[in-house]
Amino acid sequence: MADGQGSQIHHNWAHNTWAGIYVDGGQSGFIVYNNVCYSNQIGMVLNNDTTNNLFINNTSLSNSAEDILCNGTGQTSNQIINNLWHALWSANSYSASDIVTNDAWYPPVGANFMLLPGSAGLHGGEYYTNSPVYADGYGGGPPDIGAYQGGVYWVPGANFTPQVFPLQQTNSPPKIAAPPRS
Repeated sequence: MADGQGSQIHHNWAHNTWAGIYVDGGQSGFIVYNNVCYSNQIGMVLNNDTTNNLFINNTSLSNSAEDILCNGTGQTSNQIINNLWHALWSANSYSASDIVTNDAWYPPVGANFMLLPGSAGLHGGEYYTNSPVYADGYGGGPPDIGAYQGGVYWVPGANFTPQVFPLQQTNSPPKIAAPPRS
């Protein structure tokens, strides 16, 4: 069994693939949050024999086969909380020790996958207080359902200004040595 040891998969847009986010069989200890999966065959997958994984506050919409798939047997103690998906949910097998709460379709949803005013998903989620404590961006009131919290839109990828190394400024052209005479 591969232990992710709390490895985090977060703030991604996963699209145009077979599976946007995929936790394979026998893996445990992954924390998957604030991801948007769209235009995949399957948005998010928890494969067989996965244990102790947390999927919280993700958005998985407009996938061709399924938005979220809990596949196979032997799944225990996985937590799937406050995720937004449309109607494509398949739980072939999960156990009584799995927690599946406040996950569903909460329209209206904008073209950018954010909940719009009037959605029951706005502040419709539950606080997550188990270890590890997760409270990314809740900001006053219960969390929203899905990847975007409190109306704050984010874009994945690096966001920085590169540092340019200073060049020495001179008022004269560089001196080029003449080739040696033979």
